[in-house]
Amino acid sequence: MFKSVGVGFLSRIISVLSNIIIIPIILKHLTPEQFSLWMLFVSFYSLVIIFDFGFSATISRYVSYVLSGATLQQLQNGFYENVWLGNGGGIDYKALNELSRINKIIFYYLILIASVFLLCIYLYYCNFVGINISKDDRIAWGLFSISILIQLASIRYNGFLHGSGNVAKIYRNTICSNFVFLLFFIFFIYLQWSLVGICIARLLSSLMIFILNAISSSKLTCVYPRLRCNEVKGHDNKRLFKRIRDKSFHLGIGGLGNFICNRMTIMVMTATVAIQNIAGVSFIINLSITILSISLILINNAMPELVRFRVEGAYDKLFNSFKRICFISIVFFISSYVVMVISTPYIIKITHSKVILPSNSIVLLCFCIFFIELIQSLSISFISTSNNTDFAKYQIITGLSFLLICFVFSYFKWTSLVNILLVQLIVQCIYNGWKWPFVILCEYNKVRHLIRKKNDVAAK
Repeated sequence: MFKSVGVGFLSRIISVLSNIIIIPIILKHLTPEQFSLWMLFVSFYSLVIIFDFGFSATISRYVSYVLSGATLQQLQNGFYENVWLGNGGGIDYKALNELSRINKIIFYYLILIASVFLLCIYLYYCNFVGINISKDDRIAWGLFSISILIQLASIRYNGFLHGSGNVAKIYRNTICSNFVFLLFFIFFIYLQWSLVGICIARLLSSLMIFILNAISSSKLTCVYPRLRCNEVKGHDNKRLFKRIRDKSFHLGIGGLGNFICNRMTIMVMTATVAIQNIAGVSFIINLSITILSISLILINNAMPELVRFRVEGAYDKLFNSFKRICFISIVFFISSYVVMVISTPYIIKITHSKVILPSNSIVLLCFCIFFIELIQSLSISFISTSNNTDFAKYQIITGLSFLLICFVFSYFKWTSLVNILLVQLIVQCIYNGWKWPFVILCEYNKVRHLIRKKNDVAAK
């Protein structure tokens, strides 16, 4: 785990460093309108996670089950909390091949759905929001949309790579992809291709990670010689497909709600506030998202270990490990945010950018919003180790509530940067901000009570 965590941190650090390099250049070479449009594109890039809809995470978990000894029949019958289903009889390659076939079919449909969705988003902004987009900006929009679809196609391989313990390969491929983006970004900016050049660089970066993930996945046939990821034979297994679909649907619904509430802020601002006024806020929000993603690397890599502790009933190790992860993640998030707040004015000053940073009150609102998301993400990751996905329905309700309130505010002309951020913060605090940490606290107290009771009985 520590190796993959180290490579994961390196991957995110390189991503941050590339942002540190490219953001001053972007601020210098793009107009505020183009910069706001680029920030909108970056928000669209987060849609890749939503289009995945939890399928890669579910496939990854099921691959781990099979490699631990679970059979195809056990996959069909489902898994229950604290029940270890390994049969000790080796790997069921029929189950692996069935998972590979289902994974391929699922992502074909996801790419098709994503294509239609991106087209609808484009038509909405052009025809209903009324943003004035030049011909070059339309080309940039198309190139960036294609890069999103290619990125989604590359995620198809993540389930098997992650589930087979090859997380470090995913991070290494991401590092190479970031270097490709940075290299071509500098090249096209030198040619003064501005927004179109940046989008071409992103497209080439997506192609690189797709190729590298495909190569890494093909090498699994060397480790598991009877696995043929690209040429799977076998009959349709509707029972297994239904289980994967249902489990992924819960995770996807929760992810969609979380995306609506925490990632669509820039899109809502673009649709309701003058585009030249949101450049500074969108800059801070995207930096906050980067800090948040780095802060969650530790919990993401520790998930298999936490699941194993729960399955084995090692609750002391489970809760101690989780508390340590939470402490490190929170300290890192707060310290990184302080560094961001201190350094961003100097970046703007050095680059002589016309982008105006938001006021301290707006920055504080952004901090509170993403700090609550950090706590929520840590909590639901822990809860999901018990196959409990009840949080999903509350996440989607929260996200839809945010959109509904923003729509009402827009109708009555109450929309402003502060109001949108306040709505986002309030809807999170109503339920998700406290509910899931409270659920963990209740489980912790319950486990302590049961252990104490068990020890008392043993003492007698």
